[in-house]
Amino acid sequence: MNKIWSKNYEVGDFWVRTDLPLLSAEAFQVVLEAVVGKGYAGDIAIDDTSFTPGCVLANIDLVTVTTPIPTTAAPNPCASTNQFACLENGQCIDKNKVCDFNVDCPTPGGSDEANCAACTFDNNNGTLCGWKSYSMGTFDWTLTTGPINLGPTGDHTTGSGFYVSLPATQSFVFASLRTGAIGPTGIECQLKFWYYMDSNPASFVSNIAVYLRREANNFTSFTFVARIEESTGAQWKQAVVDIGGRSERIAIGR
Repeated sequence: MNKIWSKNYEVGDFWVRTDLPLLSAEAFQVVLEAVVGKGYAGDIAIDDTSFTPGCVLANIDLVTVTTPIPTTAAPNPCASTNQFACLENGQCIDKNKVCDFNVDCPTPGGSDEANCAACTFDNNNGTLCGWKSYSMGTFDWTLTTGPINLGPTGDHTTGSGFYVSLPATQSFVFASLRTGAIGPTGIECQLKFWYYMDSNPASFVSNIAVYLRREANNFTSFTFVARIEESTGAQWKQAVVDIGGRSERIAIGR
């Protein structure tokens, strides 16, 4: 089977429409596979599926594919003490040492700092490095390389690497990226990133907002930190946002 689409975050208590192009010159089946998350909010629902007139039934029998039952993963010995297990050797370290900007797991590797959102998006032929999309709706952050319509001709790092982008649209679109838990942080902690936002303030003001979520409330609520509204023109520009000292672990992003 070939995966053509997936979503792995909550969309809230409302329905979200998805339109998928089915591009195949051969007969095919569409399989919807769902994995229910743990807890009271793990529910999934699908309604009103439909195909455009260009999709017609094939007069052949296709192979029936059964989704295998997931096997039970080996227990994590560090979970019982609320610690982090280093991927290199299974060593348990305090979870507050994960993404605290110091490598505590064995090197090479350093898995405690490997997915902490410090990222050029270029490794392994494109990666989000711990950033996760929480967009609601059909517009989502996409790993991109090369030029996009009404956007940059390439990434800021090398001009030929990866970056994350949103398509231009005629209506208001909300899209969100969020780090995993990081910190605690020092008083000089800053978030720095390069952005490309060649917008026209006279017609529509694009903006990038930065929020913090606290581990103390299970990252369920957010606090506004800063908003970047300045158009860059047809170029990349660096933004610097002061995060400051935080005595607990936080996530950055709406």
